[in-house]
Amino acid sequence: MLIAMCILLMRRLIRRNAVLSKFEYLKGIYLKAKLLFVSFLFLFINSSIAQDQNLSFEVWKDKSQIGFISMTEKINSDSVVYDLSSKIKGRLLIIFNVTGIEKSIYKKGVLVYSSVYRKLNSNEKVNKELLFNDGKYYLRNRGRKRALSFNKIKDNLVTLYFYEPTNLSQVYCDNHNSMANVVPMGSEKYQVTFPDGSYNIFYYKNGKCRKVDAFTSLYEVQLISTL
Repeated sequence: MLIAMCILLMRRLIRRNAVLSKFEYLKGIYLKAKLLFVSFLFLFINSSIAQDQNLSFEVWKDKSQIGFISMTEKINSDSVVYDLSSKIKGRLLIIFNVTGIEKSIYKKGVLVYSSVYRKLNSNEKVNKELLFNDGKYYLRNRGRKRALSFNKIKDNLVTLYFYEPTNLSQVYCDNHNSMANVVPMGSEKYQVTFPDGSYNIFYYKNGKCRKVDAFTSLYEVQLISTL
């Protein structure tokens, strides 16, 4: 009887240990899977964050800040999206408020879409889009659409705020719907002249844009990086 009870007890202990072993084994697999998932999620989030750039510039005129410009660059697997927003308040003959929104989309290194929207006080002044379709560029402006005779555009003006144009000779200017030359002016300094005679001078440090001097027939302003 005692032997039978001992055998029964041993069987129960064996079954219990087997159940506990199986539980511990499954628990170990779960913890490893959880750790792997968390690590993957952490790397994915960090990778996504690392792919974005945010820039901010203060706009100065006559030693007074009159506005700001914010820009973002978002890099995906085969595309790059640039967004720009600006607010400027100043005075020429009257007080003026200018708000602007711009977007540029590149696919596999080619500009496929850009838009410029600008409002002066309460009046819409600019609202146009550039589209790349079937190997050609089309400009849509206030309901009208026309073809432009450009080859594939690899850089437009907004990219100069993110990268020094060390090997770049031209950029597309969305405001003027034309190409403009990029002229080196010495170490980390470049000038871009537009069709109306206005021009910008870009200053870089360690490959990053730190300041832009903008000259027109009516005013001169400076864009100073806040980063």
